[in-house]
Amino acid sequence: MSLVFSIKQTGVPVGGMLAGLLVPSMEVLMGWQAAFGMVAIFCVVCALAVNPLRRELDDDRDPSSRPSLLNSLVEPVKLVMSQTPLRVLAAVSFMFAIAQLSVTTYLVTFLYEDLGWGLVAAGFALTVAQAAGVGGRILWGWISDNWLGSGYMLIGVALLLFGGAALVPAFDTQTSLILLYVVFMLLGATAIGWNGVYLAEVARQAPSGQAGMATGGTLGFTFLGVLCGPPLFGVAAARFGSYGDAYGLLMIPALIIAVLLFISRKRWMVHRAPEA
Repeated sequence: MSLVFSIKQTGVPVGGMLAGLLVPSMEVLMGWQAAFGMVAIFCVVCALAVNPLRRELDDDRDPSSRPSLLNSLVEPVKLVMSQTPLRVLAAVSFMFAIAQLSVTTYLVTFLYEDLGWGLVAAGFALTVAQAAGVGGRILWGWISDNWLGSGYMLIGVALLLFGGAALVPAFDTQTSLILLYVVFMLLGATAIGWNGVYLAEVARQAPSGQAGMATGGTLGFTFLGVLCGPPLFGVAAARFGSYGDAYGLLMIPALIIAVLLFISRKRWMVHRAPEA
């Protein structure tokens, strides 16, 4: 299950790879306004491309149902808060999302402003990190299914993230290019590569027939981390005067993840939620 979810989740870092390759070059060639316009055009093309699949993908919908905005927001969160393993996973995803968005949002800026790289070269480095995220998602999913299990796999990913974040503050313009790329790949494989294993474990821990609701509820906390991560990172970078030092702070959420999962390991190793 972890491998299947991980393969499904590779679309996000693949899109990030394309953004890292294309957008900085478009900015250099056309200016940032035109680059944003091209991204908007890509979104419209995507909507048009997926439209022919809509009928098949939506063949199970009930046109007579009337969704409740209140229930759709409250019920998934209530489900998550009622199940200890889901609460832990929600907290873990919040911390991982802070790390993921910090890595992907500020890597180009870090290389451009702190290390003096050109925009195209920095964009290529982001592409490398995103590619490592693709590989990491698949690799962690395979290891989880065949060896460690999802809980220990997520602990391992968090500890690797901790190690990568600890190295970044020492980087300067004299740092070996090879070392830089190795650490970028490590950050990408961990900060970007956790999602598939996490979603598979949410599905396992959800009450029978409620995997979709559990996924929606926990992803609400994930995207709270998406919302909070970049501004918190920006404040830290401004306070320290260095994006590299701010990257070092990602050791904190990585350590919290590892500790949370380790102290609750008996629950996620043996617990499966009761039938609904």
